[in-house]
Amino acid sequence: MAISGDGRKIAYYSAKEGTFQVRDLASGAKTTAPMKLPPKTWLYSMTRLMLSDDGRFVAFSKVPEFSHPALLFDMHDRVVRELPARWVPIGLSPDGATITLAQYSLNSQLRTISNLWPPTSPGNSTAVILPQHYRFSPLAPDGKTVVAVEDRSTAEKPCQMGALVLMDPLTGKKRKTVPIRGLSPDVSQIYLRTWRSADEVTALTTSVRCRPPSGVPDDEPAQIDPPYRTFTAYAVNVRTGEARKLTTYRAQDIFGLAMPGPPGAI
Repeated sequence: MAISGDGRKIAYYSAKEGTFQVRDLASGAKTTAPMKLPPKTWLYSMTRLMLSDDGRFVAFSKVPEFSHPALLFDMHDRVVRELPARWVPIGLSPDGATITLAQYSLNSQLRTISNLWPPTSPGNSTAVILPQHYRFSPLAPDGKTVVAVEDRSTAEKPCQMGALVLMDPLTGKKRKTVPIRGLSPDVSQIYLRTWRSADEVTALTTSVRCRPPSGVPDDEPAQIDPPYRTFTAYAVNVRTGEARKLTTYRAQDIFGLAMPGPPGAI
């Protein structure tokens, strides 16, 4: 499920319709995507869904992609635009013409595609490969900034989260590095989500038993139905690094939590 930035609309998969729908929570009005998407095309993958603030555009991606591309639906004009596979949508311009994407990889990547419409247009694409792995925020309200958390983990020292980095999404150039202050000392993982203002981004944090060093067996095998765990949300000022606690959630994993606005990328 995806939630619009203002919290007034949701996008979700409708089993009855066999594709995605957008629902206005005030009126109950529903809009159905112009293309069927059977579950077999995306089950057993990490799926990401993004809904524009006005409810017009829905972006859908999955990793692994199997044989299907990512998609961008224009729910008003009822057309579909294909997007590159394996990329996570983290931002969309208000007119739906420019999308910002991030990729799950050891060396993180950012990609911006403009001139998306008409759907047959090749668009103008700019991509950058970064020198290390980052956990990205959604695109900032200014449309020109992405914030990321440095991942300093190694085989011997897993779950080592670093500072916040403010980046230019077009070039990957660092504008500023800010240490985070005020999180609980037992935090081992940080995921960036909803922007609360131009200066504050939501950080979802959790404390988990990290993977053991290489060569040491893990005595906790993967579970088909893992238990619920606690995620604590903080509002982090990207200028100062100061964090203030907001609330806590319970979910089986980070993909079990939907928040307003575009998703971030781990």
